[in-house]
This record gives sequence, C-alpha cells and structure tokens, in this order.
Amino acid sequence: MRFVYRLCRLAPVKILLNFGFIVGCLSFNSKTEAKSDVMIVRKAKGKNAIVQFKTLAPKKGEKFSVSPAKAKGEDGEESSGDEGDADSGGGGSRANTIALATNISVQGGFAMNVSSQFGWNSGGFEIGPVLNLSVTSGTFGLLGGVFADINFAENKAPASTIIALGLKATFDLGSKAFAITGGLPFKLFVLGNSTTAIRISPDVIMTFPGASISFGLNGGLQVYF
Repeated sequence: MRFVYRLCRLAPVKILLNFGFIVGCLSFNSKTEAKSDVMIVRKAKGKNAIVQFKTLAPKKGEKFSVSPAKAKGEDGEESSGDEGDADSGGGGSRANTIALATNISVQGGFAMNVSSQFGWNSGGFEIGPVLNLSVTSGTFGLLGGVFADINFAENKAPASTIIALGLKATFDLGSKAFAITGGLPFKLFVLGNSTTAIRISPDVIMTFPGASISFGLNGGLQVYF
C-alpha cells in the first residue's frame, strides 16, 4: 500500500491521473449534450419552417441534421408525418376545394357560363355541389347540380399536376333543361404554392331534352384548403 501511495505522489503519475479525470468529464459531458431532443414544427411553407425544441436553446445560425425517416409529435411519439399536411407537403391541406371557372361552348351559337363549386377531396376522388350562371344568345340562366372528379393520381401535396376524369350534372332552374358534362380537367399547381391550381378542361356537354351535343373549354382557378 505504501508503494502505491508513493507511486501516486510522483509527478508523471499525477499528471496521468489528472488527465484521465479531465477526459472522463469531457466524455460524460459530450454524451449528455449529444442526447437527442424533440423538435416540433410550428409553421411550414415549402422548405421554410418555424420549429421549437423541447429542451435545447439553439443560437441563430446553428445547423442541425434532421433524419427524414420519421417525425415525432409533441408528446415525443413517432408519427408518419402525413397528419396535417403539408403542406405539406410541403405544403398545405387539400381536404376541401373551391373552384371558380368560365366555360365557353359552341352549340349553333355562342354560349358562356360562370361556374362555382365547393367540394371534398379524398385524394383519388372529389365531389360536391356546383352553381352555374349561364349566358346563351343574350339569355341568362341559373343552373344547380353536382360535380365529381376521378383523379388519375392522388391529389395530395406535393403533387404539382393532376389529371382527372370530370363529370358534372346540372339542372336549369328556368328552362328545366338538364345537362351532363364530361371533361378531362388538368389541375396545374404552378402558382408558387401547393393549394392553388389552374384548372383547364376540354368538355363535351349533352343537353336534354333533345340530346344536343356541344363542345366547350373550361378554365379558371381551383383553391384547396
């Protein structure tokens, strides 16, 4: 025991012991600081986001590496990241839609109508009521009905181009005429966000009674929220 005590009093041994103690403390601190934290995304638009850490207090300009595998909720539980979209997203939710469009058709003369519609979007299918104001040879008409879009791809962010089979049935409240419209709408999200699309659709319109057929081009804005 005396030998060990004398050995520990030697200067080189003291230096080694002190050095080992310092390295151990640094290693412990490093492991403590490396402990993962929970990061909550408060707001997001495109590639920009406002985030909040549970315990960490980051400084301006600091950089962090984020794993894209799975996100965590406020309670720290893992989630797929699909809830509340994007947005996302990237991007913004597309659960509901409002569209305002103008349709010009030719049927032995010039005809135009302004249509507005509200609908619900499940991704592959959109449906809802529609209200049209028509102008045919100087005569005004009010039409009500329903529309349905069968999307060929999931209409969810961040998809930028959606092509669909569009169907619409309308009833003229004045003339009592009934019309069925089939089209191929293109929804182009090219306005800098994932919730506003330019809608362009070549249409075929069949009107009853008489089963007369006309062709039209429908174009306007379609907003999702």
